[in-house]
Amino acid sequence: MASLLPGDVTNRLLRACITRQGNMLIWPIGVPDDQGRDNSWHASARAAAENAEKEWIRILPNREVGGYDVFSVSVPVPDPDWPDMPFNEILRIAFSNDGLIDREGHPALRRLRGEI
Repeated sequence: MASLLPGDVTNRLLRACITRQGNMLIWPIGVPDDQGRDNSWHASARAAAENAEKEWIRILPNREVGGYDVFSVSVPVPDPDWPDMPFNEILRIAFSNDGLIDREGHPALRRLRGEI
């Protein structure tokens, strides 16, 4: 499907996350392009995601440095309660309800082409 939108589709690293409120989300983090060029925002997000595997964190955008500031949580927080399901099942749920662009006539593609 990416070939139908040259320039509009980029690769992302998908990371499963859980908020302090227990809500799960998929965090799409930018990766270097095909020529190896990176973006400081993407690099700092990847570093934050790696840090978040070890401890609870909070991230805030910092335009001055062109990336995210990462803060460790200062109070003890219990480990997250991860669902007992494989990542591909988590992705299936996340991209249900027309969130997966799987055909040329998908409404999201039609909107990008100005058809609707």
